[in-house]
Parts: sequence; C-alpha cells; structure tokens
Amino acid sequence: TIYKILTKAITKYLQPLLNMLIRPNQTSFLKERNIIDNIFLTFKMMDWTLKSYQSIIILLLDFKKAYNRVEWSFLEDTIISIDFDKN
Repeated sequence: TIYKILTKAITKYLQPLLNMLIRPNQTSFLKERNIIDNIFLTFKMMDWTLKSYQSIIILLLDFKKAYNRVEWSFLEDTIISIDFDKN
C-alpha cells in the first residue's frame, strides 16, 4: 500500500507539469490526447506528399517491445545519416 500511496502522490504532483514534459506530437498519457490522432496525422502526411510530390519516410516503432532493445544513439545516427531535418 505504501507503493500505491507514493505513486498517487507523484502522479498528483506531476499532473500539472505533463503538458510541459510530454511533447505536443506524443498522443499518449494525457487525457485530452488520443492515439487515434496518429492515424489522422498519417493521412495528412500522405495527402501532403501526394500534393507536393515530396517523399517521406514513416518509422513505426512498438516501444513496448523496443524500449530496451534499440539504442537511441543508433536511431540518432540513422536519422542524421539520411539527412533528416531535425525541425
């Protein structure tokens, strides 16, 4: 029960800070965000690429499975090697 009390206290403390801690493009862990937003964003990106004749790369990761298996330095090096714009 001490674990539950401690977890609840930390959760209440962090709740007002979540919008600053979680990036706007992350669609999880906040009440006003929905994972379905990712589907809409994907369709918008695909529509934009067709209209602007631009190429895109979409990287889908299952973080539940990949969290401790993918080195962040590898992902960063890969993104840099393909000259991906960080903005």
